Amino acid sequence: MKRLHLVAAALAVAAVCGFAVLAPIASANGGGNGGGNGDHGKDKDKGKNGFPFDKIPGVLDAEGDGIQAAAGALNMELCAEEGLLLVKKGNSTISEVTSTESVEWLGLIVYFGFTGCVEISGEKAAALVVGTGLTLHAEGFGIAFLKGTGSYTSDGETHEGSTEGVVVKIGSKLFAKPTKTPKPSETDVPEPTSTPEPEPTATPT
Repeated sequence: MKRLHLVAAALAVAAVCGFAVLAPIASANGGGNGGGNGDHGKDKDKGKNGFPFDKIPGVLDAEGDGIQAAAGALNMELCAEEGLLLVKKGNSTISEVTSTESVEWLGLIVYFGFTGCVEISGEKAAALVVGTGLTLHAEGFGIAFLKGTGSYTSDGETHEGSTEGVVVKIGSKLFAKPTKTPKPSETDVPEPTSTPEPEPTATPT
């Protein structure tokens, strides 16, 4: 049993390193008004040069064995046949988790012997699962880290899993073109209309 916990602890350390990679990227791409209630409509914001842009929520689906992690303003569901689950403490709403044991460690909740599925949502949600028979479904704005076998689908395109690890962006920002007020030209200036002078009336003699 101790050996299993040592292996799980080693995996947890690797997972924390994964969180360290995701954290600054998720802060830059997440946040916003995504919310954790599934209402991720288009929000007006200010981008480069003060031009407005629309935040477009994204959807990511992944399946396979290895490591799957996501962070940002997300609604997500993670499942595993057998795994180790880590959730960033205090930043999200977590549904009931089926596990053999759970501990708090370095600002994380670590679930050993995680099986089944868990739903996690929040403005700054962050979770990672290591194991087999993994699936991840995430909606909103943020970033994901996927490493191992299997496949993932992002923006309607399916890709093979990466044993080296791949970072996938969830959601996008489309910059709107600045509107220009047309300048009046000489041809646009209306010509003054002249009122015709009344014709003289004949005076009777």
